[in-house]
Amino acid sequence: MISAGAYWGRRADFRAVLPRRPAFSLERDVLPTLAGSGLYAAVMRGPFVDIGVPEDYRRAEVVLA
Repeated sequence: MISAGAYWGRRADFRAVLPRRPAFSLERDVLPTLAGSGLYAAVMRGPFVDIGVPEDYRRAEVVLA
């Protein structure tokens, strides 16, 4: 499974655990702290295209058409 990078939660919960430094990993530094406190995941089926990769960005036009 992969993380699509879409998160839903209470703003106050995120603010309470955000690191006080300019760079951090949401997946390693924030989400584990929120696990079990109202943060949920959904498993979706279907294609995934990583638009951060140039070849896949172009492929996304076809997949998402």
